[in-house]
Amino acid sequence: MSIPSYGGEGGHFFVMWLMKFKSYLAEKNLSEILMPTFKDSLPDTEAAILNENSEDDKKKIRALRLNAKGTRTLIMALKTPEMMNKIMLEQTRDVEWPNGISTNMWNAILDDEKPEDAIAEMKMEDDLRKIDLPRDNDPKKLLAKMAAIQVQYSCIMTESRKAAVVLRAGSTDFSVIMAMKASLVQAIFKRPATAAELVADMHKQYRIARNKTGKETDEETKEGTGDQHDDCMMIHTALADVHVILVLENGVIPNKLSCCC
Repeated sequence: MSIPSYGGEGGHFFVMWLMKFKSYLAEKNLSEILMPTFKDSLPDTEAAILNENSEDDKKKIRALRLNAKGTRTLIMALKTPEMMNKIMLEQTRDVEWPNGISTNMWNAILDDEKPEDAIAEMKMEDDLRKIDLPRDNDPKKLLAKMAAIQVQYSCIMTESRKAAVVLRAGSTDFSVIMAMKASLVQAIFKRPATAAELVADMHKQYRIARNKTGKETDEETKEGTGDQHDDCMMIHTALADVHVILVLENGVIPNKLSCCC
């Protein structure tokens, strides 16, 4: 397994590298170097004279070896002079640790690559406003895009905020189905519809439209094997009133709404 490399591209590139690099450290039994308490296990200086016969010193010797491996691994993972400068700067901060402390190096990268909470919230909002849904795109991609943004900025995204993004992005082609779904969920469950619930019905409408135009892929067809019935049920559900939905929830399908497939 090669060391995942990173060149300071930021955004989702950093998120992907972060996950891969942590996995690599775990594979090499080096995850400990990222823990805030790791520094406490190190001796006072990098050149400290330690006694291998002492139980306390054995722990410090082990920590020294982990730190040396961790710093080398982190250095090898960075591929641009700009990123390497962060490591070199950390190495000059403490004369007692000329090769640096891996935890400090890691924190220096995180501080630069992951913005402060207030800034992260602002940038997250900017990115959420940029989310759109081109006509030929599966509405499920909206959930994937929001998840990527949430992971990137490590900020909490409320269900109402997610739903608002879906409503805005899908307003051109899915306004009717979204309005109907929102009304039905509110009537039945006494709460607003979630982004996932809205996208579920939008996805069915998307698949029906794709099927009519002959654009549905084999994978999409497999996903809905036997779901001509499901598609019909979606149509009935979208047109039904709250009473009928409650009946359907109890497993009774009125004759007038029997599936036509």
